[in-house]
Amino acid sequence: MTGGLKVYYVPWKPFVMQNTLPTIYGLLPIIRTILIRERITVVHGHQAFSTFCHEALMHARTMGYKVVFTDHSLYGFSDVGSIHMNKVLQFTLAYVSQAICVFHTTKENTVLRSGLPPEKVFVVPNAVDTAIFKPAVDRPSR
Repeated sequence: MTGGLKVYYVPWKPFVMQNTLPTIYGLLPIIRTILIRERITVVHGHQAFSTFCHEALMHARTMGYKVVFTDHSLYGFSDVGSIHMNKVLQFTLAYVSQAICVFHTTKENTVLRSGLPPEKVFVVPNAVDTAIFKPAVDRPSR
């Protein structure tokens, strides 16, 4: 465990941009074991193009877990890649508990692409307001 964060290695081979081929059910035993062993209560998926993200969200929701998805990106509606990704989003985000976007424009885009109700999608800005948040003057001892 590094810094209090446990990391699980899944022996899938990446093929493009560190993504793996979707297996639909191949990841289920691994996800199920992790969720139960670690007593997970909420599953958070991050970014649209991760096949692991979508499979984990789908399996967690099927098992009755609350799931949250965060999206940072704006995607189109007319090119082949966007059409495919939008169909994937509609399928895997159909039953998410909530979604988070980093801008209001991203929220509108995600609502249109995924079919999620707008009241399930929240905006949490990416930036830190330095007028409000200041670094500590003296660092606490470790």
